[in-house]
Amino acid sequence: MSLYAKLAFSGIRKNKQIYIPFFITSVGMAAVYYIISSLGQSLIRRNMYGGRTAVILLELGSYVIAAFSLLFLFYTYSFLTRRRQREFGLYNILGMGKRHIAVIMAIETAITYAVSLILGIAFGALFAKLFEGVMLDIMGLKVGYEIRFSWYSAASAALVFGIIFALILAFTLFRIGRTDPIELLKSEQRGEKPPRANPVIGVVGVLLLAGAYYIALTVEQPLEAVFLFFIAVLMVIAATYMLFVSGSVLMCAILKRRKNYYYRESRFVSISSMAFRMKRNGAGLASICILLTMVLVTITSTLSLYKNVENMIDSTHPREVNMSFYLNPLAITTDGYAERLKNGAIAAASDAGCDPRDIISYKYLWINTEMADGKYEETFMYADMKMQYEFTFVQLSDYNESFGCDYTLSPGEALVYDVDNGDLVYDGAGDVIDIDTIGSFKIVGEVDDFEPFGLLSGTSHPSVVLIIDDISGIVDSYNHHLPTMYVGFNTAPGMETEFNLSRYSYSDYIDWEETAEDGDLYIYGINWQNKTADTDDYMSLYGGLLFLGIMLSGVFTVAAVLIIYYKQITEGYEDRARFGIMQKVGLSEKQIKKSVNAQMRAVFIMPIAAAAMHTVFAMPILQKILKQLEFNNDALLLAVALSSVAVCALIYAAIYKLTANSYYKIVKN
Repeated sequence: MSLYAKLAFSGIRKNKQIYIPFFITSVGMAAVYYIISSLGQSLIRRNMYGGRTAVILLELGSYVIAAFSLLFLFYTYSFLTRRRQREFGLYNILGMGKRHIAVIMAIETAITYAVSLILGIAFGALFAKLFEGVMLDIMGLKVGYEIRFSWYSAASAALVFGIIFALILAFTLFRIGRTDPIELLKSEQRGEKPPRANPVIGVVGVLLLAGAYYIALTVEQPLEAVFLFFIAVLMVIAATYMLFVSGSVLMCAILKRRKNYYYRESRFVSISSMAFRMKRNGAGLASICILLTMVLVTITSTLSLYKNVENMIDSTHPREVNMSFYLNPLAITTDGYAERLKNGAIAAASDAGCDPRDIISYKYLWINTEMADGKYEETFMYADMKMQYEFTFVQLSDYNESFGCDYTLSPGEALVYDVDNGDLVYDGAGDVIDIDTIGSFKIVGEVDDFEPFGLLSGTSHPSVVLIIDDISGIVDSYNHHLPTMYVGFNTAPGMETEFNLSRYSYSDYIDWEETAEDGDLYIYGINWQNKTADTDDYMSLYGGLLFLGIMLSGVFTVAAVLIIYYKQITEGYEDRARFGIMQKVGLSEKQIKKSVNAQMRAVFIMPIAAAAMHTVFAMPILQKILKQLEFNNDALLLAVALSSVAVCALIYAAIYKLTANSYYKIVKN
């Protein structure tokens, strides 16, 4: 074995306390990347129903893991090289040129890469089947028993992590090449100047955070919420770093001026220590805070969506079989045509043995509007970032027949059903709703008995249903959407997935090519939905999201733990000499431990408290984003968010206990 290889192995062995966590990190990242990639390949091979959505999600997840691995391994490796700067400087002083040090570092990096890749793929292959079973169980899909090694995923992991380690090596050599050997040798003794509090950065941080919170609390338009969410996230990240770095320094300076508070044995040592290196310490704490916030928001959103699948399906699918026929306005005005359409669909289902029951049907016209000059004006959905309002006009005779009522209305009158936030649309009975080009409608009463279908029930805007005497009088004045005939019914037990109405399979029951005198078709298209089949698809989508959220949250949590560990190890070695001097001048071991605990508590509380606050303020904007995925259960979202914060705080407290002990052992020795 060459001298360079011996030095490389010796460097890893002698620095095992900081190398082992890095090995664990890189092995874990490689294993997670392999697992996510192999799960996607497994779903592609099996071609399971509902698996297509999960494949796309897993592919996106592999990209996220690759990008995060690059950033995080760079971050953690910087701790490792910082601890070894004195060693590199000593090599240089003893006669080794920087080229020789580069060879040693290249061998160390190759060893780290090989071990990380081999163990990562091995652990990934070992646990891939377990995670596949968990994922498919969450998605409601059947688990197979075939076990395969994914060569594609292994090759992909080798390429991705080969690039990452090559970049890490290049950056490390660049830093060593630009540093004077004497500076490297004295790096641990040089210390760090206590940074000055910069009030400008602190004020900018406060303004950015206040602006982000204001956006989250005041945004109303769902599409605008998606766009502004990413801007608010960037603002929160920037503000967090500014406030943790500059704000924490300012806080220490203020506490120092309070003599009665500062000149006490535990506070004097802890506050002085924090202020001495708060610039780097603040950046680490900000990184922990951001990671914890990512975990909380990810778990809250994905778990809420998954837990709400059943309610979502029930609200968007009034019956087991739901059909929407998109009609020419002529089909509405032609006597008896809509009734023939409904009877044809029912006959087709009956002959298929589905035994249709609990039948409802109604003709409706859905429109999207914006408010202008006290009047609702028609617009395309998401035409701009303004607040939009949705109206659905339903034929009174259809409503009475389907829901067993006997309401009567005059032209210009309407009954109203509140789908979502109707109080933003009308003020109650007697109010008049004026829609440009459609007409004015006086609200004469409200109904509670209605079953909106599809988008009519999963709205992300203020939305109401207006039941009027005759919709044929308004269909010609609105051309943005086609008038629609909805037909829904339940089927006999065991026949839930048997009925599949297509345009051509049931031409004996429905004349798809029937035209009016001018040659226009009566029917332009059909949207057929089966509740049981759609439940599988929803479970695939939101189950895949939940699984990916759990995986990413696990990665982010481990990243936060390792940042805390490296920070404690690095600062422990820095503080050891200082506490040694304090012991020599009379500070007892009990006083040192008390001081350490005071400093640790102050440092650890800040990230979790800030992460919880970020999550709370993110709820309003997250609620509007989830509404676009047909999520309308605000109570569930709040409960999941609070539970996530509580669990995260407990895990964080356990991490605090473990890392505090490691820090104290280093300082004590």
